[in-house]
Amino acid sequence: MKKDSGTRRMFLRYVLPSGAILLLLCPSLALGQVQTTTSITGTVRDASGGVMPGVEITVRSQETGAVRQTVTNESGYYSVDPLRPGTYTITASLPGFKTAVVTDREALVAIPAQVNFTLEIGEVTEEVTVSALGEELINKTTAEISTTINQDLVEVLPNQTRNFFDLLALAPHTSPQYLSMGTMSYGQHSSRRVNAANSFESSGVFAAGATDSSSNVSIDGANSQIAVYNMSVNVISSSTIKELRLQTASANAEFGYGSNAVNVITKGGTNDFHGEAFWQHRNDNLDANGFFTNLAGNVLPEYKRNKFGATFGGPIIRDKWHFFTNYEGSRLVQHVQGTATVAPAEVRQGDFSSAVLPAPGGLVVPMRTIYNPYDFDPDTGLRRPFPGNRIPADMLDPAIQKALEFTVLPNTVIDGVPRFSGLTSTTIDENQTTVRLDYELGGGSTLYGRYTWAERNAIRGGLISELQGESTPSSSHSAVVNWTKLFGTTLVNDFSASYSRPRWGIGRPTDVADVSQLMGLKNVSSYPGSPALSAGDYSVGAS
Repeated sequence: MKKDSGTRRMFLRYVLPSGAILLLLCPSLALGQVQTTTSITGTVRDASGGVMPGVEITVRSQETGAVRQTVTNESGYYSVDPLRPGTYTITASLPGFKTAVVTDREALVAIPAQVNFTLEIGEVTEEVTVSALGEELINKTTAEISTTINQDLVEVLPNQTRNFFDLLALAPHTSPQYLSMGTMSYGQHSSRRVNAANSFESSGVFAAGATDSSSNVSIDGANSQIAVYNMSVNVISSSTIKELRLQTASANAEFGYGSNAVNVITKGGTNDFHGEAFWQHRNDNLDANGFFTNLAGNVLPEYKRNKFGATFGGPIIRDKWHFFTNYEGSRLVQHVQGTATVAPAEVRQGDFSSAVLPAPGGLVVPMRTIYNPYDFDPDTGLRRPFPGNRIPADMLDPAIQKALEFTVLPNTVIDGVPRFSGLTSTTIDENQTTVRLDYELGGGSTLYGRYTWAERNAIRGGLISELQGESTPSSSHSAVVNWTKLFGTTLVNDFSASYSRPRWGIGRPTDVADVSQLMGLKNVSSYPGSPALSAGDYSVGAS
């Protein structure tokens, strides 16, 4: 229990390790939870500067119609807490004074609103109205060093990926994840390692000199990270975001671990029905052919990307019960032209007599001399070369010969060197759905719940073998329920329960031959495919 802005607040958080049933059987009590509500506070004075007790304060949500009332104390101070983040109209009235009204005051979780009044003598039926539009941009209530991006900025800032981490990368002292592809970010290298052109999606951000895994990322107060590299599997759609905050210094204890904190608050429904729909499309038919594609005499590889989604929200019961829902999907297919130096048929049979290797300046050089490891000159101790640079058939390793059957042969000559030119295929399918319900219980007590399901299936094929390729399937289920109950004017109980089940993995093609068994290898993986193979001068197809 702690005292905050004149209101005592009790925090209870139950962690559900496996399911909702465990909430009743073995709840785990934590000492803090990430804040998901806001407040409006202030002081009322008369024209001479004296404080005014007993002034009636009415706070009305311009979005949901919810109304909260209180009166100023003996110091002229008032506090309305907790409130759902949003835009409010605040009214101060007292007989013998004109009624003061402040409209369009946005209260954010990151920046609670401070609204002070100075009442003028007059009839209470007279009103003095002031718009506070834009006042939320100045934080007058906390000493936190943070960047807050509200709903308007989320909607208007250009963000082709629709990924909120890319919005956070616009904040001071931050860098996007793609700044260093895999060298500084374990999370970026793992969960997004299968990508296509212009499709990289961040799962974190470098902030205040720390790595992306140093952040504490929460959505509606529920942590959204997985233990593997501390990365965020659930990157919620920007269409669902009400408020986005990055806190890099002077963070409260509510965030627990992490050198910085990312706090996401989702949208709720309002008294008006609102919705949006979008579709982004990119097509290779509108692109120019590349140099190497032309050189190989091929047409432009396929690239099709469709990103689409819709949101809809509104009242179930006006001023009482509201809903908000979102769906977002993406379908991407990309073929990339690639080349590889693979062994010609004669080389695979041990004949290196006419083999050439690439050299600087687009030149070629003959294959180096190949020596027989079993034949040497007794006088000098040096190995003797194979005659004509040809290895006899009875000295070729049958296991490697079997493995080479799964590597394609050259189909073109580039700069005098036999090579294979072809396409690699990548497909990325993404889906995400969010549903949120908000209910006003009356007396300042509220209840809300949110559920988000997301999945991402990314598969990249190989260039020179069916054995090559990689997949990074991931999905997540995230749910949170919050109940806030007022006990009088000075005590608030805030109960929050959250459930998260992220899944992530790295895979390889399994619908292929068991090459290891065909090679005669023992005690290897039970999965089909081949062992890792490499050659100094040629590319070899392997799992």
